[in-house]
Amino acid sequence: MFARPGAGSKVVSLIDPNASVLSFFDVRWGAIEATFSSARSWVSVDAKPLVPPEFLDPVIAAPRLEAYDAQGQLLGKKLYRALYGALAWGSVETLRIDAPGIARVRFSSQHYTGSAAVYGLFDDLRFSNEPL
Repeated sequence: MFARPGAGSKVVSLIDPNASVLSFFDVRWGAIEATFSSARSWVSVDAKPLVPPEFLDPVIAAPRLEAYDAQGQLLGKKLYRALYGALAWGSVETLRIDAPGIARVRFSSQHYTGSAAVYGLFDDLRFSNEPL
């Protein structure tokens, strides 16, 4: 993965436009974790689900974002909302968590044995401008 400042002062682009490897993944290959030097009040990331061309039903996994405090306690999680088959499925959705004291976030896509792989493509990690 790749990170560089994006359009805003608190936006990080996660995809290297010159990458020669695939930039989508699911939990079988891990997650991206971002740790903040000071706590934040909100964090978001753009997520897009992808299925491989040879996928089989059912399609039930989804990209997700999780937020944790400095002690590692889960503050919240957000799943991609559109269900497979809906018109919105496959479009980019901003996953956002609002919670005081966000010290780190993790994002990846779920994986369930016996169902189709759903990979997550993530970009534009954003967070509140003012530390708590």
